[in-house]
Amino acid sequence: MTKENTLFRTNEIKLEMCNNFDNPVQSLWFFIKDGNFFKFKETFEKHKLYPEISDEDNNSLLNLAIQSNNFEIAEYLLSVGADVNSQNVK
Repeated sequence: MTKENTLFRTNEIKLEMCNNFDNPVQSLWFFIKDGNFFKFKETFEKHKLYPEISDEDNNSLLNLAIQSNNFEIAEYLLSVGADVNSQNVK
């Protein structure tokens, strides 16, 4: 398998993964880690989600966006009311 085929297959799997989430919150975590601002915003707005959603370690969407160096999503979350002072457990 060539490098191009491997890359295409990887992107195909990512697309399949994000389309198979039963829960829109799961897809938000994926879109943050994948750096997909447009899909993140589309999902967030479509499902009218709250910016303070957090995982089991109390990482909010904003925490994860910043940890992932995804500042476009972080700025968007701040613009819709995310708490700039939120902290995780660890």
